[in-house]
Amino acid sequence: MEIKVKFHLSSKLTGINKDELNMKLDREISSEEFLNLLGKKHPVFGKNFTSSFGATADAEKGRFPLLIMINNKSAGLKETIKQGDVVDIFLIAAGG
Repeated sequence: MEIKVKFHLSSKLTGINKDELNMKLDREISSEEFLNLLGKKHPVFGKNFTSSFGATADAEKGRFPLLIMINNKSAGLKETIKQGDVVDIFLIAAGG
């Protein structure tokens, strides 16, 4: 099965030099499994994001929180990614 992944964050944080990837998956997987798979394929992404599934950043380890959307809907870690889905990945940031 194939999905589309769109990155809405700096390539310096992901280690991925594209804003969009088409990925092939063997089966339907949860968002959490997908992020871990992405982290294994792209070590910079893994270092910065795969242990950061909470609402706040783990600043001591340099990890940042993410917002994951599947087909334009906010997704939790247990959401299933299926054939043809579009996964958007955003860095959660605040400013003033």
